[in-house]
Amino acid sequence: MRPLLLLILIAALGLAGCGKKPEEKKGPPPSLITVAQAQARDLEIIEEAVGEADSATAPKVAAEVAGRVLKVHVEVGDAVKRGQVLAELDPGDYAADAKRLQAQAVTQQKLTERYRDLAGQGFVSSSRLEEVEAQNIAAQELYARAARNLARTRIVAPISGRIDARFIAQGDWVDLGKPAFQLTSSERLRIRLPFPETVAPRIRPGQAVHLISPSAPDKPFDGRVSEVRPMVGSGNRAFDAIVEVANPGDWRPGAS
Repeated sequence: MRPLLLLILIAALGLAGCGKKPEEKKGPPPSLITVAQAQARDLEIIEEAVGEADSATAPKVAAEVAGRVLKVHVEVGDAVKRGQVLAELDPGDYAADAKRLQAQAVTQQKLTERYRDLAGQGFVSSSRLEEVEAQNIAAQELYARAARNLARTRIVAPISGRIDARFIAQGDWVDLGKPAFQLTSSERLRIRLPFPETVAPRIRPGQAVHLISPSAPDKPFDGRVSEVRPMVGSGNRAFDAIVEVANPGDWRPGAS
């Protein structure tokens, strides 16, 4: 009877075990974690400013000889080309002087050639020939100087650009060196970009600058900071970043 009792107990335990279901675990699904190696790279930080384009070349054209103004050919705002006549001074005295010295130079040149022939034949000493040749050189130099002064009675533009100011009028007497015109060239531009002192540590020469102007919005171009300059009279330590570039073609001095 003992073997039968053991089987019945095992069967009862088995039925008791089948009556309980395993507990289900609830919660969010496991997250997928990926691992990548950290890498260092440059991060572009952009600072924006509204600046102004000025001419990098703005010479004052002065009279190279004294004289009375006969005619002024240009007005403020006119575009001019290099070598264009801007005004004319009275050439009377300079023309007369050049004509007289030219005649003397021609006579001295002929005399020198004659002495060279005589020296070749032994009729003139070498010292006398040297003296005549020195006189010829001096005569030619005097005439060349007079011819330059005559040409300088025509005041011409040293560069291509625009007339920004006119300081003379017809009938004025101008002295040597007196300014006659103020020119600005648009061939090269100096871009002035103002910044507050808070960004000063991030602005330095050599940095790239992306430039765009409302006067030519479809033609942006790039340059580089050439100079960092404190603003004159600024009480808040602001500064200008200066960018000098060749004009892309449509920008004018004064453009923003």
